[in-house]
Amino acid sequence: MELTEIKELMKEFAASGLTSLNFSQGETRLVLKKEVKTVAIAPAFSAGAEPVSGLPTTVSDQKEGQVQAGSISVDQGRSSEPASPEEEGQAVPAPLAGVFYRASKPGEEPYVREGQQVKKGQTLGLIEAMKMMSEIPAPMDGTIKSISAENGAFVEYGTTLMVMEEQ
Repeated sequence: MELTEIKELMKEFAASGLTSLNFSQGETRLVLKKEVKTVAIAPAFSAGAEPVSGLPTTVSDQKEGQVQAGSISVDQGRSSEPASPEEEGQAVPAPLAGVFYRASKPGEEPYVREGQQVKKGQTLGLIEAMKMMSEIPAPMDGTIKSISAENGAFVEYGTTLMVMEEQ
């Protein structure tokens, strides 16, 4: 693949709505990634509810279409994905993309806390997507080892919400 072709592909990628692109040709592999802009907005849980304050809102500093420096790599048959250390226990992934909530409504006690023992099927939290709330059930009997997702934060599908240790 010629440098001009790579530059054209990068230009098309930057203008697209894609967040990642893996391209292979022969032994050459091109991986392009963009930082995703996300904004977490607290919903009203019932008609006439007061706005929720204190929930995190995050917006990327990166301009739309801009590819983050260092996120593009070209190599000869090697993976460019970084190895991430695995925390002991079983990860509880987000079953869908949406806003994660640790409690049923603002001001309520969270469903679970770190160190708490839970039963399989017990509600661990909620994810709101398209104005619908989905419960996140415990995949097994165990103990909540850590909670990595922030209350009110937008999470992608598959994001580790918490880690459990089986009993």
